Amino acid sequence: MFYDQGFRKIVPERWEFANEFFRKGEKHLLCEIHRRKAASSSSSLPLANENEKLRRANMALLSELSHMRELYSDIIYFVQNHVRPVAPSGAFPPSILAPPPPPSTAGKPPSPP
Repeated sequence: MFYDQGFRKIVPERWEFANEFFRKGEKHLLCEIHRRKAASSSSSLPLANENEKLRRANMALLSELSHMRELYSDIIYFVQNHVRPVAPSGAFPPSILAPPPPPSTAGKPPSPP
């Protein structure tokens, strides 16, 4: 925190800091104490680029999620309004369980035994 304001540590073993504009009885110098500027723009540029790349990816994912939600809603609507319900397992109609009828023998000669 002190380093951001331009103070420097003067005694390594103690928490003692100094600033050339911080002097006893000289209040007019206090206005010269300023917070240091952030790191140079060249060092923060890769982070800004990565941040922008992540923002674009996030927007693309949100758009895709929205599209998938619409598709889901359309599928649910279609199933509810156009697909007949399936009978629960174990409750088949009799026509499904009945054996197929024997082949018709009309008009064919009898097969040898």
